[in-house]
Amino acid sequence: MPLDSLKLMSIYRAAAEKNIAIPQQLAVVGYSNETLSFILTPAPGGIDVPTQELGQQSASYYSA
Repeated sequence: MPLDSLKLMSIYRAAAEKNIAIPQQLAVVGYSNETLSFILTPAPGGIDVPTQELGQQSASYYSA
């Protein structure tokens, strides 16, 4: 599991332990965490990083 996913899960656990309501009292946003969006309740907001497209563009710059 990526480190960022572990951090996200830790934030949810800490919020629950401190009785902090997500998203009413704490907004949580992650990136590239599609799997956790199905596991965590409520699902965190997310930013999709198009890694495949970024890799293809980087490779095209390298070969140019």
